[in-house]
This record gives sequence, structure tokens and C-alpha cells, in this order.
Amino acid sequence: HFNTDGANTVVMGNEFGGYMQVVGNDTVATQEAKFQVTVGSTDGTTGIYLNADDADQKAMLIDGEQTTSNIFEIQADALTTGSAIFVDDNSSSSGPRKLVHILADHADAGGTALHVESDGMESSKFKQNATDQNAINAYSDVAHTIPLVSFTSDATTSASETLKVKGDSATTTTKVLTVANNTHDMVTVVAGGGVGINDNTPSYKLDVNGTLRSTANAHFDDDIHLAEYLYHAGDENTYMRFINAGDEIDFYAGGNRQLRLTTTDTELYYDGSEKLATTSSGVSITGSATISSNLTVSGGSVCANGVE
Repeated sequence: HFNTDGANTVVMGNEFGGYMQVVGNDTVATQEAKFQVTVGSTDGTTGIYLNADDADQKAMLIDGEQTTSNIFEIQADALTTGSAIFVDDNSSSSGPRKLVHILADHADAGGTALHVESDGMESSKFKQNATDQNAINAYSDVAHTIPLVSFTSDATTSASETLKVKGDSATTTTKVLTVANNTHDMVTVVAGGGVGINDNTPSYKLDVNGTLRSTANAHFDDDIHLAEYLYHAGDENTYMRFINAGDEIDFYAGGNRQLRLTTTDTELYYDGSEKLATTSSGVSITGSATISSNLTVSGGSVCANGVE
């Protein structure tokens, strides 16, 4: 026992192959380890303080050879508002330092580099106060064969989202979600509710820059606006064409116009040749007409070349 001013301060013994205890509250505690520091409730100081001023040397090094036991363990059984681990970096250096660096460079044996498990609180929260830095950056420069990031909910009765992305920006054009490749943005979601596919500035609920394909039925409960063409799938020669300049709609089959609708007339074609037209003044027929039943004419009738 080391006694200072009449109080126990340090105890050493030969159990455990030799041990040392720094006493707290002048009370020798049950020895729990080779080196033990006991901080009493009235001691008013930090348990262990390391002041490391050598710039190229470690402050603490633990060489652990454990196989089934934890190498470093913190048991926080009475924590309320503090932190079990607190790292404070107030360095003004712009160097590429890391506050916590986990290096798992051994061969894959099914382990996990970082495992967070919680039964009663959020598992993780990242708050980024810098406006030009990421809060989370999952990065890989190798050709991985499985997803770089995976969100999995194995509970078959889950009633909430597996992944939720939320942006509170009041600017409707601010991007909330972007999916990109190495050349351009593929999918963009903006704060105003627009979704762009190959369009990073969507102005509609769904903006698609490119060809859109549906392999099943498509249902629309509102208007459909087409610029010019509506094609039959797999048959580029059969289509409808809208011509805005003349308020005109053309129907094509086999590459030839078969029907033409305008604001002044309706024209019926055969392989691109006009055969019948209806206008405000009546009906005109180009070519011969065959009538297989009776023809009733109300009003005068003029036959230029006779009637057969």
C-alpha cells in the first residue's frame, strides 16, 4: 500500500501475476484487472488522462490477441445525456485526417468492419453542419459484384418504409434525390414533386427525356398530350400524326395516308390517294363509286356523264 497524507492512494499485489490499483475515495476496491483506476464519487477528477505531445508517436497502443473476447469494451450502465465515446477534433489543419479509421484488410471471413445494434434508440445519426461536405459517402474504386449499399428489411409485417429520402427545401427545383452514372444524371427527384428520367430539371410530375416503353397496359385517368406521332408498337408504318399548323390529324397504315381530318373537311384515302371528301358544301368522290343497294337522293341531281 502507498499511503499519502494518511490516505490510501496506490495498492500493489502479487495476484494475477502482479497488479496495481489507483484508489478512489481512500477506499480499496475489489481488484478487477492487472491495472485498475477507481474514481470515487467525490474525487473530482478524470480517471485516466494522457497528454501526448510527440507528433509522430501514438498516445495509446493496444496489441490484442483475443479470439472470442472483446479487445476494448465500454460498459455505460448509467449514461443519460453524455456520450460513451466522444471524439473532439478542433484542428485547423486541412490535411486528409480521419477521426475514426477502421481498417479491415484481412481476407473475407464473414466479419463486419462496423456493427451497430440498438434495442431502444436510433442506431446512427449523422448531422453535417458544413454546407459543402457530405454527411455520408459510401465509396468504392473496385469492381464489386454485389450492391455497394444495401437496405434490407427482413420483417414480413413491416408497416413503414425500408428507405426514406426527405428534402425540406421550399425551392421546388432543388434536387432531393439523384441517381447518376459517370456521364449524366439518370433519375432526378426535385422538391416540387417532379421526377426526371434522363432529365435533371423536371417540370412535370414525370419528365422522360427519351423513349418510354410499357410492356403491359397503361392506364391514364387524365388527358394525354402528344407532340406529333402515335405509333403502333412494332409497326412503324402504322401511326397517327398530329399537325398543329393546320389542326390536322392523319391516320396512316402501311406507310400511306388512309384518313385525314381537318377543321374544314374529312378525307378518305386508299393507299395515299384521296377517294372521298366531306366538306361544308357536301361530299365529293374521286374515281368511280359502286353502290350495292338503293341510292336515295333528296334534292336535285346533276350527272355529267350519265348514269349506269
